[in-house]
Amino acid sequence: MLRKFRVLILLALATLAWNVTPAYSTTVIYTDFASWMAATSGDQTIDFTGKANGGAIQDYSLSGVSYPDVQFFGIGASTPIEVMDTSNAAFSWANFGSGEALMQPMNRGTSDPAPYIHVTFTTPVTAFGSDLFSTSNYGMTFAITVAGTTYMAPTSALPARAFWGITSDTGITSADFMLQGTTMQGGSIAFLDNFRYGTAQAGPADPTPEAATMLLIGSGLLGLVILAKRMRPMQAEAA
Repeated sequence: MLRKFRVLILLALATLAWNVTPAYSTTVIYTDFASWMAATSGDQTIDFTGKANGGAIQDYSLSGVSYPDVQFFGIGASTPIEVMDTSNAAFSWANFGSGEALMQPMNRGTSDPAPYIHVTFTTPVTAFGSDLFSTSNYGMTFAITVAGTTYMAPTSALPARAFWGITSDTGITSADFMLQGTTMQGGSIAFLDNFRYGTAQAGPADPTPEAATMLLIGSGLLGLVILAKRMRPMQAEAA
């Protein structure tokens, strides 16, 4: 009988430990910029200013668009990666109020796979996010792949940019942005701008347990007191 009580005590203690230990997701996805900002620190922003080199469009198909911490490459046999000044009057159809933005046209050949934008980080980060938009058609969806997992990020119609961001408790070294629903020679264009990266803030060190958790803790403590009282006479008899 004493052994059974000891087993019950261990089970009660395990239940208490389970309920007071917080659990945090490996990754958290954000579609609200303010919420992402609140969950990160040390953020830096790449807005591609100056990358159009004073013109309307600058091609970076061979070199990619490089910064000390982040590099952007266009992956696709016949698809360039460029920077467009969307505020140029000639591109009113792409003016999401974003100024210079990274773009990838989808006018690939009939035998080419769908292209995508490949982003690499010189040093792993635990948070990044970006404004997203598309043209021809507006409101298309990006498939964003991070550490082998793909997330869907819908965009909006002109002139509203969408935001998509992620935080993680492990370092992120790269990400792929692929515009969905494109067709051969369909004229669709993927855009990224205001690309942000930084550090995910840690979860609360001393989270306040919910009411249900407090009830379980109280029940467990009460059970331990009752068990202790029952064990005293048994221990005396055993002596």
